[in-house]
Amino acid sequence: MSNQTEQLLMETEDIEEIRDKYLTFYINGLLYAIEGSQAEEIIAMQTPTYMPKLPPYVLGVINVRGKILPVICLRKRLNIQQAEYGRHTCIIICEFGAESVGLVVDRVDEMVEILKENIAPPPTLDQDSNPYVSGITTVNGHTVMILDGFKLIQK
Repeated sequence: MSNQTEQLLMETEDIEEIRDKYLTFYINGLLYAIEGSQAEEIIAMQTPTYMPKLPPYVLGVINVRGKILPVICLRKRLNIQQAEYGRHTCIIICEFGAESVGLVVDRVDEMVEILKENIAPPPTLDQDSNPYVSGITTVNGHTVMILDGFKLIQK
């Protein structure tokens, strides 16, 4: 995690301040984002404890300051080819409503401001073509797919 990202997360604790802010991160070289208000913290990658009968995209659980959280591999959840974890691989601790989860990403990028009017809906080739992408936008010349955290954690 970069010091800049950590500082941005600390500076934007007021929900009103982060209303239009998104935390961007990379998976397989593509840029994704979640709402900044959903990102609680970023921690180094750690090996989750296996639990039986979890969906294949849930790696297990971790203990973060006494709270047990499921860890979701976004590569598996988004049906992206698996790769070895690198030195930048980390877990974004997120809160989606009453649920707290860890999301494994290749690398965190930065907290950016994205105005709602600059977010386009994803293309709909069929009903299930983009179940986790809620919008698409461009930031600094790069396409960013905005993920719907609530859909990511649904079975």
